Amino acid sequence: MTAPHAEHPEAGAGLFAAAERLEQAEPGLGHALFAVVREAIDAIEQYPDGWPPFPGWDREPVVSAHGAL
Repeated sequence: MTAPHAEHPEAGAGLFAAAERLEQAEPGLGHALFAVVREAIDAIEQYPDGWPPFPGWDREPVVSAHGAL
């Protein structure tokens, strides 16, 4: 098992903002988002080689500063 992940501050803020919007739209949805994100992080930490990079991927991924949620 690997060491716990280090969360990027903007990622945490974006997740929290998305959860707030979902919670306003339908109570419980924001909490559900946190639960599935936690499950995904746990799976990645438990099986770090379970999702290998795309073949031929030779650069860092580009992450949008503004999410679609």
